[in-house]
Amino acid sequence: LQTCLVQPIAETLTEVGATIIGNTEAAQLRYERDHISGVLLRDGSLLRADWYIAALPPQQLTPLLPERWLTRYAYFQQLAELRSVDSTILHVQAEQPCATPRLVLLGGTAFHSVLATATTPDRTGFSLITTDSQFVQARPDSNLETLIPDLLRSMGLLRLGSAIASSHRRTIPNAILSLSPGTKLHRPIQRSPIANLLVAGAWTDTGWPPNLESAIVSGNRCADALALR
Repeated sequence: LQTCLVQPIAETLTEVGATIIGNTEAAQLRYERDHISGVLLRDGSLLRADWYIAALPPQQLTPLLPERWLTRYAYFQQLAELRSVDSTILHVQAEQPCATPRLVLLGGTAFHSVLATATTPDRTGFSLITTDSQFVQARPDSNLETLIPDLLRSMGLLRLGSAIASSHRRTIPNAILSLSPGTKLHRPIQRSPIANLLVAGAWTDTGWPPNLESAIVSGNRCADALALR
C-alpha cells in the first residue's frame, strides 16, 4: 500500500502545494466555542487551519476531543460504543515477477483481501489481511505453509512451480471495526456537529463494511463537503 497508494497520494498533494509533516502525533484538539482553533502536537507546536479532517480510529480520536463535546454531543458519545478487532497481515514473498499490482477482495475465506505488488523485478510480494485470531501466531502443527500458497494459486496469483522465498506476519491492535450487532447504528457520518471538523475512515457510516472501499468513500465525502463549503 505504501508504494501503490500512500506514495502517489503524497506526491500529488505536494504538487498542488500541500505540506506533509511526518513523525508527528496530535495531543489535543484546541477549540473556541464549537470550532476547532488548532491541533496541539506532542512537541508543543500548534497547527492551525480553516478545516480539519480527523482520519483516526475512534479509539484514537476520542482522547483528543474536549470533554465538553463528549458530554454534549451524541455524535461523539456513540464512538464509545464502537469496538475494533486486531488485524494480522501475512507478508509472503514469491519467486515470480509481478507485471501489474492487484488488490483482490476475498470471500469465503479467513482473509479479507490480498494485495500483490512487485518487490523486485523477479519477486512478488503478497499481503493478506485477516482478523482471525488463529493467524496471530501459527502453531507448530498448523498447515499455514501449504494453506497460503494453495489459496494464492486458487486465485491465479501464484504460478505453479513458483517457490515461496519468505514469509512473516504483523498484528495491528484495534485495526478494523468489529461488526457486532448494533454497530451500524453507531457509525458516524462524516460531517460532525463541529462546524469545521470532518471525520474520515473506513469505520464511518458509508454503507460499506469497514474495508478499503469504505475508506475511499468516506474520504470522497469529506472532499465533497470541503468543495461545497
